[in-house]
Amino acid sequence: MVKGTPSFGNTIDVRVYSNSISLTKSLREILNLNENLVLKYKFLQNGSISINKVAKITRNKNEKSSYYLKIQKAALEKENIKQPTTTKIEIIDKKQLGYRPIKNNSDNKLFDIVNSLDNKFTCFEEQNNLLNIYFLNKKATSIATMPRFIKIDGFSIWNIGFLLSDGFCNNHRISISNNEYYLIKLFLDYLKEYWKVNDTEIYVDIKIKPENYSEYVKGYWSSKLKINEDRIKVRKVFNKPTNAKYGNANITVYNTALALIHSNFVSYVLELIKPKEDVLSLIRGIEAGDGYAIEHNGVIEIGISSNIKDTNLICKLFEKLGYPQPKVERYHTSENADKIIYKGLNNAIRFLLDNHFEEHKERRENLIRLIRKFMRRDIKYLEALNNGKKTKRELAKVTNVSYRAANLIIRKYLKLNFVSSKQIKVYKNKRFYNSLMFELTERGKELTKYLIGGIKND
Repeated sequence: MVKGTPSFGNTIDVRVYSNSISLTKSLREILNLNENLVLKYKFLQNGSISINKVAKITRNKNEKSSYYLKIQKAALEKENIKQPTTTKIEIIDKKQLGYRPIKNNSDNKLFDIVNSLDNKFTCFEEQNNLLNIYFLNKKATSIATMPRFIKIDGFSIWNIGFLLSDGFCNNHRISISNNEYYLIKLFLDYLKEYWKVNDTEIYVDIKIKPENYSEYVKGYWSSKLKINEDRIKVRKVFNKPTNAKYGNANITVYNTALALIHSNFVSYVLELIKPKEDVLSLIRGIEAGDGYAIEHNGVIEIGISSNIKDTNLICKLFEKLGYPQPKVERYHTSENADKIIYKGLNNAIRFLLDNHFEEHKERRENLIRLIRKFMRRDIKYLEALNNGKKTKRELAKVTNVSYRAANLIIRKYLKLNFVSSKQIKVYKNKRFYNSLMFELTERGKELTKYLIGGIKND
C-alpha cells in the first residue's frame, strides 16, 4: 500500500468483491476521498481502464463510514477477475462529480460537447481532445469515450438526416435500419470516425423473410459492413421485413452517455443549420431513408414519407433551398405519416441537378431514367447544341425540324436556363448581318450529360 500523498500513477492493493472494490481507510486519507468523487483507474492484471464513482456507507452500530467503488459483476467477469480477491490497480485521475472543462465557443463548424453537458456528466480529459465521460443519473451509470469536438459538415449532417428518417435515438441507444449495405456503411463510418465508437459496441440484427434466408446472409453483411460475424444475429420474420434478398439490417449502439450527447448534437444542428449546402445534405440524408422517385398518373412524382412530427421541419428545409411549397398528403397506410410531394418534369430536373438522392444509387438512377423518358424528344436538340453554338436555323437543319419548331424549343430552353444567347456578326453575300447564336449553359450541359452521357457516379 502506498503511503503519504500520492501522485497519480501509484499502484495500490485493493479488495475486490462481487460488485465493488473496497477502498481502505488509509487510501481514503491519501486520496482525500468523499462520496462526490469519481475515480479513473486501471487494473494492472490486464491494463483495462475503468471509471467509477466513490460510494459511501455508514454502519449504524459504530457509525463508521466505508468507501468503495461499485462495479458490475459482468465487468469483473469480462476482466477475468475472480472475487473475492486482492488485486492491484493504478489510480490515474480523480474528478469532482459533475466536473467539465471550460466551454469553448470559438468555431461554429465544431460542436463542443462540453457545452451541452449538465452535472450528471463527469469528464476526464485525454490527449488529442478526447474525453472519458462518466454519466450518473440516480443509480443508472454509463461511460463513453469520444472526441470533445464533433465536426459539423456535409457528412455528419447527412447522417443526422438519415437517422431522422430511418433511425432511432432515445436516452439509451442509437439505432439505424435499412436494407442497402452502402447506406448502413456510411452511418457506421460516421459513428466510428466522428464519435470513436468501437466495433465491440456495435450490434447488428438482420431481419429476413424465410424464403430469402440462406447460410450466406451473415457472411454477406459481415463482409459488406466489415463487422465480425459474432456481432451479427439473423432472424427469420414473417410480418414487416423488407423483401430484399439479404434482409434488413438494424445497427444499434447501446450507450446512455453517447445517446444523450448525440441527441444534443442533433438538436443543435437542426436549430442552427443555415447554409444551403448543409440544408441540402440534411434533406439528402432524409431522402436516403424515406424518399422516392416514381411515375404516378403519367407524371414524375418525387417525395418523402415523413412522420407527422417531422413534416413541418422538412417543408421548412425545402423553403430554405428556395423550392416552392410542396404538396402534403396523409399517407394512406398510416395516420401518423405524411407524404411530402413534388410533381412534374421541371421539379424532377431541379432535384437531379441539385444532386438529390446522390447517396441512394437506385433512387437516383430511377430519377434519371424517368427524366430521360419524359425528355426523349429533347435529346436530339440538346445533343446538337452540345456539339457547338448554333443559330435557330442551324438547329432546325441539324435536327430536321421546321424553323418554327426550333424557335419554340429555344424559347423553352431560355426560360429553363438551359441555353444562353449571344449576338454575333455573320458575313454573308458580301454583307455583315447581326445573328443570335445559342449555346448550352452549365445547367444545360449538366442535364445533357445525364440524358446522353450515362448516369453520374456509375
